[in-house]
Amino acid sequence: MSSWQEIGVIDVALLGIIRRWHLRHQIPLREIARRLGISRNTVRRHLWSELQNVPYPAP
Repeated sequence: MSSWQEIGVIDVALLGIIRRWHLRHQIPLREIARRLGISRNTVRRHLWSELQNVPYPAP
C-alpha cells in the first residue's frame, strides 16, 4: 500500500493521472475511481477544485 492510501493524501503524480485520464482520455469519474481504488468524491474534488497548495511529500 502506498503512502497516499495510508494517510488519504493525493500526491502530484496521482493528480496528474486523474486529470489526464479524465480530460485527455475521457474516462468517466467512476472508472477512474475504480482503477485507482479511491472514492468518486475524491476524484471529483481533485478534478474540479482549483488546487493552490498541492501536498508534496516531506523531504
